[in-house]
Amino acid sequence: HCYTMRGRDITEYHEHVNKRFLPGRHPEERTIGIGDGGNEIGMGKVPHDTIVKNIPNGDLIHCRVPTDHLIVAGVSNWG
Repeated sequence: HCYTMRGRDITEYHEHVNKRFLPGRHPEERTIGIGDGGNEIGMGKVPHDTIVKNIPNGDLIHCRVPTDHLIVAGVSNWG
């Protein structure tokens, strides 16, 4: 499932996008994630317990889908 920072389930709007980042994509494709709160795609590169300790609702909202590269920023748009 996909969640907002407040824990609202928004899977229906994003599920098709996540599939582009999962195993099975073209071997030459590279992915980049930009996140600020733990719920963004790519934050799967960050250990789950790190997100849980530092982000409210971290256990629920942590996106476990990694990307090849991850940019973590104080505000996603700045990243």
